Amino acid sequence: MLLESAGSSRASEIVADLRNVAEALYHPFRLVAYWDAQAGGRHTCPQTDRGEECPHEGPPEESGHVPYAQTVEMELEGSLELYFPHAEVSVYLGAPATLVEAIRPRRPTKVK
Repeated sequence: MLLESAGSSRASEIVADLRNVAEALYHPFRLVAYWDAQAGGRHTCPQTDRGEECPHEGPPEESGHVPYAQTVEMELEGSLELYFPHAEVSVYLGAPATLVEAIRPRRPTKVK
C-alpha cells in the first residue's frame, strides 16, 4: 500500500520514526535491524560489532558478499522486512522471545 500526502507536508525519513511506525503496526514485533540506503547503506551489522569485516558492502557478485536479509534472518532473528520507499529505508522486525516460546512446538511429555 502506498500512501501519498496532499499539500506541502511530507513523511518522516528518520529511522527512529519509521521504527516507531513499524512497531506500532506490527506489535508485538520489535526492531532487530535496519538498512538506510540514503545514508550510503548504513545498517545494523553484527559482523562489524564482532570486529569483523562487513560482508554486506560491495557488489553482490563480489566474493564473500552476503545478502543483508540473510544476515538479519540467520543472526538477528528477523522475520519481517518493511520498506519505506520515500526514505529508502528497510526496517527489519523480529518476534520477541516470549512470543517465540509461546508458538514453538513443544516436545510431547511421556505419560506413565
